[in-house]
Amino acid sequence: MNITLGPFTIAAEATEPILTDGETVSGAPSTGRGSLYKVLGPDGLELTVRDITWDTGERDLAVFRRHGSPERFDTLVERLRLTVLDYNGPYVELRHVKLRDNGRGGLFDADADALANAAGIDVVDVLRSLGASAVGTREGLLGDDGRTRRRWGARFPPGNNKVPLAAFVLTRVAPVLRRS
Repeated sequence: MNITLGPFTIAAEATEPILTDGETVSGAPSTGRGSLYKVLGPDGLELTVRDITWDTGERDLAVFRRHGSPERFDTLVERLRLTVLDYNGPYVELRHVKLRDNGRGGLFDADADALANAAGIDVVDVLRSLGASAVGTREGLLGDDGRTRRRWGARFPPGNNKVPLAAFVLTRVAPVLRRS
């Protein structure tokens, strides 16, 4: 699988699934099985991103290795993961990274315009072109009427690995590259 997202190229790094021990987003120690992807881009960007489904059933994407990429990408290594949730089908939240003065990144809510500005590309259009069945607010997609109802996300069919991978690159990697 090769995907081009503006200045980024994403390709499968290994043909065999990887096994790893680690900690899920919820903090449970677990073993996970998944895939590794190479992300290449401007300024010497070369990252390995892993997409893991843990034995607990949780799934997330994170930077696994920074390689020779600029130091500012350290903020993504095993941090600021993108969790793939199950709300009657796969769903990811589209929160993007902003770098603080100390160089550490944090996740922030964003609407479609803010996502596009941080990524340098129309995130909604890209996700739809890769098979997202819907992109919008939690309120519109999930019927959420709580405090996070205006948080943006994307729904996609089971088995579609392109949408979460692109969402990770566009909401985590691109904003750090662009120093948002």
